Amino acid sequence: MNNTILLLGFVSAINFFSLGAFANDVDVSSAVKSYTYKDGEPYGLSQVYQIDAPDTGFPPYYIFQRLGKGNAYPFVFNREGLPGKYEPYSRCNVVLKVNNQYLIPNRDYKSGYAEDSEPCLGIDRMQIIKGSKDIKWYVTEALYQSESDTPDRTEELYFYSGGFFCFSKEISSKLAAGKIKIKDLETFSVNEKYFEECDK
Repeated sequence: MNNTILLLGFVSAINFFSLGAFANDVDVSSAVKSYTYKDGEPYGLSQVYQIDAPDTGFPPYYIFQRLGKGNAYPFVFNREGLPGKYEPYSRCNVVLKVNNQYLIPNRDYKSGYAEDSEPCLGIDRMQIIKGSKDIKWYVTEALYQSESDTPDRTEELYFYSGGFFCFSKEISSKLAAGKIKIKDLETFSVNEKYFEECDK
């Protein structure tokens, strides 16, 4: 890995989040930590990215507090270093607060999506789009490591519907390929095939 590229992308991502949670978001931080540590304690992200950490250090997850919208908070987390698992890249995800519960979709390793090949460095922005019926879309712009000095920007889609909060690799892939546009989400409906990487 090129440490210069990693550092560039990682420092860029740092500009968009703060360590820990604000006082009224302690439960958000706790939910993300529980999710990240569910199979044990992964390596800290400073070890993964091979950079010098600030005094506060880089734990295995960060929450992007300043990007939180509509009770949704993006975060980056790591899975490396867990005994018996080979999941070599950090990933990005979103936690959604609904009725005092915190929903975090499962981002599967080897799902066929971007996190299989490149680490996610952070999330640059998030927007919320009201869809048809009860669907609410959360569109994030994730930064993935690339071969160049500039991280790749990839729009990733999450949705909340029927009590489920899901990451949709299929719709994200369609958006990336230009088969749909963000405006199409206002009338786009979901069916059971989209409910793969979810939390309820």
